[in-house]
Amino acid sequence: MDLALAEGGQPGEWLPIVLRRLQALANLPEGWDGRRAPRVSATSIEIEMQLLRRVMRSGTPIPDFVPTVRGGLQIEWHVPDVDIEFEIVSPGRYLLSVEDRAADTELDRELQADLSPFATAVERISSAR
Repeated sequence: MDLALAEGGQPGEWLPIVLRRLQALANLPEGWDGRRAPRVSATSIEIEMQLLRRVMRSGTPIPDFVPTVRGGLQIEWHVPDVDIEFEIVSPGRYLLSVEDRAADTELDRELQADLSPFATAVERISSAR
């Protein structure tokens, strides 16, 4: 997997919090949604951690994690003026949605090897804090 991202900061205070949240998602049973949703895939969680280790900085807010009904995982940041949603659909296939109200811009894109739009969006909310 070519993440095409610059090396990020060292794991800091965010790491234990993120690990706890991801462990809770990993423990969700099949049918967690009250229907037939599969468990969150271990691959999605591993990809999530790889991505976060590359983009998280000391000023980056801790994201929220949302399981998808297809067994994937979505990372979300909702901060003043900026919303970022990044879904791991499958290894090598990602969906990115960014709304930056301060810059009056929106981005909805499927990403594959080049994840620089994701890194740029996270950098934007990291430097804004």
